Amino acid sequence: MKRVSYSDNRQTGFTLVELILVISLLSILAVIGLPKFFEPSSFKIKAAQDLTINTLRYAQKLANATNCQTQFQSAENGQWIKIMMQQTCNQGDFTRTVYNPGTLEPHFSIYLQGLSLVMTPNGPITFFPEGYILTSDRSPPVLSIAGKSFTISPQTGFIHAQ
Repeated sequence: MKRVSYSDNRQTGFTLVELILVISLLSILAVIGLPKFFEPSSFKIKAAQDLTINTLRYAQKLANATNCQTQFQSAENGQWIKIMMQQTCNQGDFTRTVYNPGTLEPHFSIYLQGLSLVMTPNGPITFFPEGYILTSDRSPPVLSIAGKSFTISPQTGFIHAQ
């Protein structure tokens, strides 16, 4: 009786040429693609834009919830943003501090990580309890951070990010 051998003498695996080709393709992709994905400035710009939009939304919701006017302001060449309320509800100057709901600090001020917020028209944005906003020259505000801009609808306070 003839014995059947299950072992085959052929070797399996990748050749050296295939391995070198795959490694070289992966290294080319890593050199070209990864720096663009992990560029810290793009994350910093997006984070600053998100912080600004969320601060604007919080100012609007706070005005609606408290039935008092709130004001969104930028300070120190647009590197800080903050929310203030009127000293007494719906009358007086905007000098009452707003607590930051995330940190419970008595001043709602956020640093934009070295970036600058440009507001057109320049000046504070006032949110009314009904939802609409008012700017210094009554035009729709356009805000931008490092070329990424967003507008606010004066009638509804809706923020249109672009």
